[in-house]
Amino acid sequence: MVKPKAGGFNHLVISLGEFLRAILIDTMVPLFVA
Repeated sequence: MVKPKAGGFNHLVISLGEFLRAILIDTMVPLFVA
């Protein structure tokens, strides 16, 4: 069985965090601007 890379899961979490933050910014900024 091939072991997954140690940084694979962490990278996935970081990517998800960046994605969610981008959505949060895209949704909150218009509210503050308006």
